[in-house]
Amino acid sequence: MAGIIKTYKQNVGAMRFIGKKYGDGDRVNGTFGAKWCEWFENGWFSVIESQISVGMRDIYEDGDASIGLMRGGHGKLFEYWIGYFMPENTTVPEGFEHIDFPKGDLGVCWVYGKEEEVFCLEEQCVEGLEKNGFVINYDLCFERYACPRFTTPDEKGNIILDICFYLVENDCNKAYSEVERIINDAALSGDILENAMDFASFLKANDMIAGGNHGEVTYKGKCVCYMRLDSSAQKPGPWTIWTDGDYSSGHPNVPLDESIKEIAWANVNFCASCGGSCSPGKRKTILGKEFDNVCSSDMAFYLPNSETLECVKKLLEIRKNTILEVSR
Repeated sequence: MAGIIKTYKQNVGAMRFIGKKYGDGDRVNGTFGAKWCEWFENGWFSVIESQISVGMRDIYEDGDASIGLMRGGHGKLFEYWIGYFMPENTTVPEGFEHIDFPKGDLGVCWVYGKEEEVFCLEEQCVEGLEKNGFVINYDLCFERYACPRFTTPDEKGNIILDICFYLVENDCNKAYSEVERIINDAALSGDILENAMDFASFLKANDMIAGGNHGEVTYKGKCVCYMRLDSSAQKPGPWTIWTDGDYSSGHPNVPLDESIKEIAWANVNFCASCGGSCSPGKRKTILGKEFDNVCSSDMAFYLPNSETLECVKKLLEIRKNTILEVSR
């Protein structure tokens, strides 16, 4: 029985898909297998490859894979394309057609099993990608026949078929651009500026959205931390990250060593008698250790260095995994 063994996001540049388009009327015994035979017999893949001087893998990581692309359906005219992804603006040979794609992200599923088992599992792949927080463009998907994982069976006689969807540019991407702009405008420099940019990339890679009320950072609509970024030279500006929670139970996917705990304890946010609702602070347990006079935001990481930032990332990864488990 075939099954999904891996899901991930893959960034790709702007590309031009070059191939030939077919419809339901071109099926033979319900499939397009006869059309694939035509491609190999006529050497049409080589015709497309001859349009560029670089190697196919220079286009993107899996650029040498032939593609079976599907779009339409659900009330729209169904199209099935066979061809290759090529660099943008590649000359289209006579007798071929093309579709241009902007740069973006792919949601990729690896389907593992016998060759006769790995096809027609798009719905399961959609479910698997969405469980991992991906927002999918349902108008188009494609099968990617990557070498050698599809072309060479393993010792069990199994292969891997890539089923791919373009992802919708979501609020996370927009938020990342805004955070990047704010970082560049903030009073940051040197290693701290580099750390802030690294943290912004971490948020984007984990689909965490910054810029909510009071600096809230969310994942799937749930708060994971708060962050202040501005041009102020007065603490907590120009950059502070706050988070709360015990985290003692951790998460199996996110191991915490003692050094991470020590950093977290060193950044416990004690009450400063600001007159807020949490004043004068409370007794709290943080990563298994008790503290008195703690603010409502249990930890505050001010101008974090690289080691401190790794601690923050671990805490947010725990929060993300917990949110994922609750939402399943």
